[in-house]
Amino acid sequence: MKRLLHRNPMPVIISFLIIINGIVNIALGISSMLKLHTGMEIKYYFHYFEMVPSLQVSSILSIALGAMLVMIGIGLFERKRSAWRGAFLVLALMILNSVYPHLTVSTFMLSIIFGILLLLFNHEFYVINHKPLPYNQVIAIFSFMLAISYGVIGSYLMRDQFNNIHDWLDAFYYTMETLTTVGYGDVLPITDNAKIFVCSLLIIGVGSFVATITMLFGPFMEKRVKGMVNFMNKLSNYKQHVVICGYNSLTLQTAKTLVAQNINVVFVVEEIELAKQIELQGFHSLVGDITSYDTLDRAQLSCAKSIICGDAEDSTNVLTAMTAKEFKPGDFNFSIIARIEKADNIAKAKKAGADSVISPSVIGGRLIAEEVRKS
Repeated sequence: MKRLLHRNPMPVIISFLIIINGIVNIALGISSMLKLHTGMEIKYYFHYFEMVPSLQVSSILSIALGAMLVMIGIGLFERKRSAWRGAFLVLALMILNSVYPHLTVSTFMLSIIFGILLLLFNHEFYVINHKPLPYNQVIAIFSFMLAISYGVIGSYLMRDQFNNIHDWLDAFYYTMETLTTVGYGDVLPITDNAKIFVCSLLIIGVGSFVATITMLFGPFMEKRVKGMVNFMNKLSNYKQHVVICGYNSLTLQTAKTLVAQNINVVFVVEEIELAKQIELQGFHSLVGDITSYDTLDRAQLSCAKSIICGDAEDSTNVLTAMTAKEFKPGDFNFSIIARIEKADNIAKAKKAGADSVISPSVIGGRLIAEEVRKS
């Protein structure tokens, strides 16, 4: 934020005004839909910022364009080049709306002014999206929007052939009800032509809806599944690695030291957020109960060089050591190293199965005492 203001505050001001316009238009659209008496008052106080007059467009279009303005404004605030390009498309829609069916000078002039300002400060919007939306996903979104338009326009033009469609809002409501296959039954076709139209809407709309969901969320789920499979395959090939249970400054430093010695490490934690932090540090992680046999088995403990019970709680480390010991009766030669803070728990950890016990507090105390003796 400071960096943006230091360079040039004008793009930030432009994005802020565009977001304000978007919020105002959303409020006007909702006000019109709900028929609030304050709708005209809101318009009176904010008419200088208004870019989509509620008297000239439907409330649905006002909300849609308002949402587009907010998204464009956020993108401009982040100085994204794609948002800068998209802003001209939205402004073009505003200009068309301002001249038809009647000229609205304030909207027309504001659109022109914003367009000129964006051109003058075009070099300030330099952030490029490195991962743009693939063309197939763009096509899916576009087809879904066309399906909605087909349903809304078609049902409105044929409103006399339905029992409860009277205006654009009814047409939009029926289209969304049909595409989502909710089917409340409050709006029904009453002629053969209307029934044929509904069948075509179901074929076009449901097909595009399924395709859109698949193309948008399919790659994400596929990436997650592939990532998990690849990680498990890689982990299955690990030999003589170190399993580290618990994430804190001590275990993190231990992992960095081991990796520097070309030793693979795998963290086992119980929270997804901790796993994300570990991944950001460049280490592999598993999410699960660190005291569970199944979790340690998934971490390939039987093929490991060592397991470090490094949780901040002594009781957890003792339980983890006991679980790890269950792998030991076979030919597994991994060592169990437990972190214990309280001196009274060291004997318990050894009895639980720890081959080595490290007590940072005890070691730290001895080192400090040694320095005091030397001074």
